[in-house]
Amino acid sequence: MTSTCGRCKRRLRPEQTISVTGVGERCYVCFNAETAGRMGVAFDNTPLQPIEVADADGVVRHFEIRSILCATGHEMIAEEVPRPTDGGGYRFAVLGDFEADAWGLFQRLHAKMRHEMGDRHIQYTEYGWQLTKRESLVGRIESDLNADDRRPLLIVDGKALTWDDVGRMLMTYEGFTLRVAVEDSIEVVGRPLLDSPDDEP
Repeated sequence: MTSTCGRCKRRLRPEQTISVTGVGERCYVCFNAETAGRMGVAFDNTPLQPIEVADADGVVRHFEIRSILCATGHEMIAEEVPRPTDGGGYRFAVLGDFEADAWGLFQRLHAKMRHEMGDRHIQYTEYGWQLTKRESLVGRIESDLNADDRRPLLIVDGKALTWDDVGRMLMTYEGFTLRVAVEDSIEVVGRPLLDSPDDEP
């Protein structure tokens, strides 16, 4: 299913559009241009071509690069395409200030991709998915659209794991201690974009 940008009239896939209340469908380039005009910022709207990056197993993954002018700055996202049918796939993001240089942001994003895709946290064995010798689990939390209730998927090394998958994996370590930390997946580039209340005199 495709839609049309109401400004440039380009035909777009659903993931290439953003719906603006009271305005209609926009591609990200047109959305950024209109928003930058209203905000009075010099947003670098340079389009970037899709790229390929190999994961830790040497499998080449394909990514589309998308920029968006959001409330906190210039967000640049790399998303694996096509997205695997299990709901997995790699996704990376960096956030710079409103007038950040697009090429500079892309370089940081690309370095982040290469670093994180170079690690392997899980491996498939005769017992199913298990942790590697690193014995650490790092992944992105997503919604399990196939579950009847609100249950998460954990995307680890680009692979979608259900909560049951994670539970079976952890039972290898029965009696051990589990420590969990939740962090924003967007890397902030440069100075903090918003002043913290703690910074006020």
